[in-house]
Amino acid sequence: MTTDMDDDIVREELARRARFDEQYRMRVKHAVRGLGSHTQLPRSVEIELDRLAAEAAREEIRRRKFDKMYPAIYKTSAEKTAAYAVLNPNNW
Repeated sequence: MTTDMDDDIVREELARRARFDEQYRMRVKHAVRGLGSHTQLPRSVEIELDRLAAEAAREEIRRRKFDKMYPAIYKTSAEKTAAYAVLNPNNW
């Protein structure tokens, strides 16, 4: 059974995730913009992508903890899959 307070917490979390996802996508795209057909990533791009990967890993851990506390956050398993797929640029 969920309460109105739980619903508010879930809504806030989903809004926070949407903001994170949008900012994360933009930062990844910005990091790799203009690379073209380089055979090797410039060191500055590697560092930025490593930093973003670490940030995505922390976000995934945070989401999993929240999802454990509020398992009804997703209506379907497809929603949950999509929520985690956004953290992996290979899935875009």
